[in-house]
Formats: sequence, structure tokens, C-alpha cells
Amino acid sequence: MIALQVAGSMAILAVFGLAQLGRISAGSWLYLWGNVAGSVALGVPALLTGQWGFVLLEGCWLLVSVVGILRKRTRDLDEGRPAIHGVRRAAP
Repeated sequence: MIALQVAGSMAILAVFGLAQLGRISAGSWLYLWGNVAGSVALGVPALLTGQWGFVLLEGCWLLVSVVGILRKRTRDLDEGRPAIHGVRRAAP
């Protein structure tokens, strides 16, 4: 379980560091999915061990990241860019 938590921490810190260095945007797919993966990897062990403060933190982190993913997907489709799965929205 510790390896999972370390991996989750590294995922969040890696995408945060890349964003701070200007290598990726905080709205990029990599940043958003890195935060989802990290928050799940940290939140699940916290839930299983009853660390409720950490569950709250990671749950909120996950929620914000998922909302960001949904908003980005909608924007990309509205602008005619392919969605993650490569499907384009039909023209109105």
C-alpha cells in the first residue's frame, strides 16, 4: 500500500512540477489525468485505513480534477477537436 501512495504522490508532484516549469498547461490532459490518478492512489488507502481528513482532501482533489476533465472534453468537442476516444461531435 505504501508503494501505491508513493506512486500517487509522485504523479501529483510530477504534473504540478511540469505545470510550474511551464512544460504543460494546468488544463492539459496530462495534468488533469495525473491528478486523478494521484488522488485515487492516495485516497483509496486513506479510505481503507480511516484517515478521514485525507479522504476529504483527496476526494475534493478528485472531484475538481474530474470536473476539469469534463469541461476540457466539452470545450474540445465544441471546438471540433477530437475527444479522448477520437470521436467528433456532429456539426449542428
